[in-house]
Amino acid sequence: MLDSDKGCTVSNRLHVSDWFAILRRLPRGGEEYSQFSYLLSSIRDVTLSDENDAWVWLLNDSSGFTVASIRYLIDANTLVVDSNATRWNRCIPIKVNVFLWRLVLNKLPTRVNLDRKGIDVDSVLCPICCEDVETVNHVFFSCELAKDLWASMARWWELDIPICSNFMEWCS
Repeated sequence: MLDSDKGCTVSNRLHVSDWFAILRRLPRGGEEYSQFSYLLSSIRDVTLSDENDAWVWLLNDSSGFTVASIRYLIDANTLVVDSNATRWNRCIPIKVNVFLWRLVLNKLPTRVNLDRKGIDVDSVLCPICCEDVETVNHVFFSCELAKDLWASMARWWELDIPICSNFMEWCS
């Protein structure tokens, strides 16, 4: 954006000795100047060839391991590996299994999780009791409404449901 010639190419500007002679204005201080300095340091040792650009994928990673597919490469670098196996119950609907899986991973859209992702929420406090932050454990186990629901369910099904503070304790 600072270059006086908007139609210039990278190769025209790669080894310019006097940048200030070709700029419309000098970079302002702060972030713009630091980005300009970073650009200059990044292209200092670059050498371009006359060949056309092309994508090349070598089927080896940095350790020399042959990668069978791009899917494996993506999975190996982005998926979180957990030592606990995911247990799916075939007697309940898949959406319930997925919900419980997200509950275990703390991936439900509670106010704390939404705030952590940068989504603007009025408050991270539980909107029901306003006594604690709205986390997965609070919504399902600590909130007074949750405790009342567990007690009502226990009476309805004539079960002895112990009071738990988190999902893993409930499962055990």
